[in-house]
Amino acid sequence: MLNDIENFIDSKVDALIVMPTDQKIVKAIGLKAKKAKVPLIVVTVKPNEEDMQYVASYVGSEEIKSGEMQSEFIINSLNGKPAKAMILLGPLGLEAQIKRTEGNKKIFAQYPEIKVVAEQEAKWDRSKGMEVTENLLSAHRDINVILSNNDEMAIGALLAAKKLGFKDKDLLIVGIDATPDALSYLGKGLDATVYQSASEQGRLSAEMAYKAALGEKIPKYNWIPFELVTPDMKENISINIRSKLTALSHHNDDF
Repeated sequence: MLNDIENFIDSKVDALIVMPTDQKIVKAIGLKAKKAKVPLIVVTVKPNEEDMQYVASYVGSEEIKSGEMQSEFIINSLNGKPAKAMILLGPLGLEAQIKRTEGNKKIFAQYPEIKVVAEQEAKWDRSKGMEVTENLLSAHRDINVILSNNDEMAIGALLAAKKLGFKDKDLLIVGIDATPDALSYLGKGLDATVYQSASEQGRLSAEMAYKAALGEKIPKYNWIPFELVTPDMKENISINIRSKLTALSHHNDDF
């Protein structure tokens, strides 16, 4: 990634938009951008606080909110019934993995009848999510709630559950991202997901880069809200995503 950044800087770009592979690389990118006097816009992966000095603007979502939304959906769906839950984790140590899981547990801490009995890394991957879920459900047949840090692992979880003979009514499964694949599974094993607007993050990061290149003052943080998506909302959210992507393509044509 650093080689790509150097190539962009050598090409005399007016601004940089970067989605880092992880938080640790932001400082190295930022130092190169600062030396070249090129404004750096970071999207999705939130930099460590001490590295924000190298960043002109950050565009993303407050990851803890998505985890809270998942757990609140579970609480409302259970309506006071006890439950045993498992959590599928993204790559350990990433901001999204840490904060989404923290959000899950923050809400569940208020409801002692819900116990998290297992959590395991599945690296954002569907196949890994399926493997981990199959193992955990085999060891804990009384699990009836599965929370996943993203949709791909959630899809893996529901496929594993079906393979083991679980019915849709036996499990509540929730993901994050509202990917097209996840939307197709809503109401068919996936009970809810949380929409993270990649199109809005892209649009706003392009806007911040454009303004920064012109020397305009821009906000240090730009928060894009998450939205809970349930089966009854599937069609509306699909239309919304398509319209935002269309608007984004037209917006980018203007730059």
